[in-house]
Amino acid sequence: MALSSAVGRHRNIFEKLCDPSLYTGAHRERFDENGKGRGLAGREYVYYVDGMTESPTRCHEVYSSVRERPKRKPLRRPPALKERMSGAPPRAKLIWLYRNGDKKHLGSPSFVRPHVQSLDLLYREASAEIRLLTGPVKRLYDQHLEAIRDIDDLTDGGKYLCCAGEQPCMEKLDHFLSDYVVWPTLLHTR
Repeated sequence: MALSSAVGRHRNIFEKLCDPSLYTGAHRERFDENGKGRGLAGREYVYYVDGMTESPTRCHEVYSSVRERPKRKPLRRPPALKERMSGAPPRAKLIWLYRNGDKKHLGSPSFVRPHVQSLDLLYREASAEIRLLTGPVKRLYDQHLEAIRDIDDLTDGGKYLCCAGEQPCMEKLDHFLSDYVVWPTLLHTR
């Protein structure tokens, strides 16, 4: 009776072939009660070999040799790749980095590329660009001496003061606070 009710609920032959409850004989052993395949354990007798004898509490027969894969998160495209595929690629921003407390430092140009998504990554790149005496860059200030809190606060062509946690040194910021950018290559050619 159960077989006829299972046959009646399927509409076409493909649904019948894919339903493990309709399998008979040796093929029925290839699937567990949920309809998932048991792998090699459904076709052969597979045993654990651990050197111990089998007992009622210790069964060595393998019920299913199929390993469950951990559920993975779907891959996410980086935002730069999405924008490149949808249209014009985003431009890198040119910013000028100045060393805090260095009166003679003329600033060094640095490009903030689209793959830089966080301030921590920007701080690492700025630390590689500018060597501070007091440690790595931990804070950036704009020309109004306001701390940069987000990567979107950076403007193209803007000047930024690199600090390692200390406050900006006001008496030694002449080049940083001026409206002009002095290109170091122009100074060396004269």
